[in-house]
Amino acid sequence: MQINRRKLLANAVLAMAGLAAPSIIRVQTRGVPPSSRNRLEQALARIADPNGEGKRACLTVYTETARAAADAADARARNGISLGPLDGKIVSIKDLFDVVGEPTRAGSTILANAPPATADAPVVRRLRAAGALIVARAVRLRVPRSP
Repeated sequence: MQINRRKLLANAVLAMAGLAAPSIIRVQTRGVPPSSRNRLEQALARIADPNGEGKRACLTVYTETARAAADAADARARNGISLGPLDGKIVSIKDLFDVVGEPTRAGSTILANAPPATADAPVVRRLRAAGALIVARAVRLRVPRSP
């Protein structure tokens, strides 16, 4: 079997370029999946539930920016476009990661008056670029030990 070196090299370059550059994937789905906006509204309702842990777990809730991101994800889905596996997925970020304009408190009240971050942490930038819906900044809850 003869290997065409030019073709092999061209395919390798194309594959590497595809990995390095952001890609848009066309998605075909069966039926209609629940919209990102509907799932986000359910998550926001659970966070706001007075009988739940949302008030304790979430330091900051990004209601409006998450809704805008959900609407954008739904628009992409209607057009058959996806930014990848995180597009339209709801995530919360730990309070250890910088978010531009907010102090990084690491769950500590002592750091509440720390200077705000000047840029997003790389993981936050990547989540946003991947289309993830960042709903809140969360802290680790201490679970009581059983006797």
